[in-house]
Amino acid sequence: MYLQRYLKHFPAAGEIVIFDRSWYNRAGVEYVMGFCTEKQHRRFLELCAPFEKYIVEDGVMLFKVLAGGGQRRTGAAIRGPH
Repeated sequence: MYLQRYLKHFPAAGEIVIFDRSWYNRAGVEYVMGFCTEKQHRRFLELCAPFEKYIVEDGVMLFKVLAGGGQRRTGAAIRGPH
């Protein structure tokens, strides 16, 4: 599972972890650049929300921040290659 590579980096009690571009690369950049297949991209989109819900229910505080004015580029990337 793609998301599994991040689990070993998750915080223990009282710790903070920052993922720069984290697992969302699979949702946008990797798909647009051809680094993952459409099947892998769809599977990630199916798993991401339930995965995040599970970790939050387990007590991890999850904050998602899109910085650097990349919203337009990210939105375009998520819509897929042209």
